Amino acid sequence: MVIWWDDNSGQLAVANIEDIAKMATPVNDLAQLNPYHVDAALLHEQEAYFVYTDLYLAWVNYEGRAKTGKIGRGLPNKPSAIPRPPLRL
Repeated sequence: MVIWWDDNSGQLAVANIEDIAKMATPVNDLAQLNPYHVDAALLHEQEAYFVYTDLYLAWVNYEGRAKTGKIGRGLPNKPSAIPRPPLRL
């Protein structure tokens, strides 16, 4: 899980909620967090990778059931691999 905010850097700031949970004191100001940054291009790459992963998992599901004879052939083709994008800039 992440939290998003505008840290006045001109980029979208992102912090892991796990980082917040590890802090000994309550977080009253997002400036206390260690921000990572993302932009629209990176978010687009991450979304494309999510879609690829979803299609790949569906293909694995169909392929496994076809190989065990639970369903017939003629199933979706294996999706073409795309590189995993970074988590942040």
